[in-house]
Amino acid sequence: MTQIKMDQFPSLVCEAYRSLLWDTSRHLVLCGGAGSGKSQFAAQKTMIYRPLTEQGTRYLITRKVARTLRHSSFALALQLIEDYGLSKFTRVNKSDMTIEFLATGSQLLFVGLDDPEKLKSITNITAAFCEEASEMTPTDADQINLRLRGKHRGRYYQIIYCFNPVLPQAEWLRQRFFVERPALTRVMKSTYKHNEYLDAEYKQVLEGLAQQNKQLYQVYTLGNFYHDDSTRVFTCLSIRPDAAMPSDGVCYYGLDFGYNNPNALAFCCEQDSVLYCRQILYRSQMTVEDLIAELRGLKV
Repeated sequence: MTQIKMDQFPSLVCEAYRSLLWDTSRHLVLCGGAGSGKSQFAAQKTMIYRPLTEQGTRYLITRKVARTLRHSSFALALQLIEDYGLSKFTRVNKSDMTIEFLATGSQLLFVGLDDPEKLKSITNITAAFCEEASEMTPTDADQINLRLRGKHRGRYYQIIYCFNPVLPQAEWLRQRFFVERPALTRVMKSTYKHNEYLDAEYKQVLEGLAQQNKQLYQVYTLGNFYHDDSTRVFTCLSIRPDAAMPSDGVCYYGLDFGYNNPNALAFCCEQDSVLYCRQILYRSQMTVEDLIAELRGLKV
């Protein structure tokens, strides 16, 4: 591709995502099926658009394992730079996995979350792109969030999370961003229908999952949170986030203690031989005192 002009850049982005180029939410959550274009958009915004339109900024791109990062996000960044005719305007260090944009001084830093000490040493981060965020832990996300701080005129801090809604791997993301929904959060659920650049053959592959595998169809075609039955202890259940709890019956709480692993609290009711369960709390790094205070606040 010939060298791009930044005022023309939005036209290169899928229409469904275009407005998100200017979204300033601290947490931008892109959850959806295969081929939906969410990772491509996140890369376009974090690796190209913002570094070329903001001066002297630093962008953190992460995956759980640095080795997989090299062959996914880092390779994608190099491909985008080549496609957009930007090679002579960048300085690439392949061994350290860093990219600098010469015109603005902005940098891309690719860091695996399997090296927490390296992550803690990185400062002055403006934005982060968490590819395959379901590989991460809540603690990983908290550490990244702590890296985005400081006062910079004209900038905004943003973490973009991209993931497929496979449960139980993505359960903490569902709980944090779809149930609790912290302030300054924007969520977009997407499917292959949001990507006008997807080829017809791959669309047929995704649509064909309806007859082949119901779990894959729910997650990768429809973009719905769904359990992989091969990892479930109990398969005779359905997940219905909006279902009402019974007004009577036998009800009780169940609590599984943890610290690095989350404290998990569920409210359960049995009515007409059907058991209903609602997750009340799912949080790690809580002391006993923290847990007691939380339970009192929940009136448990």
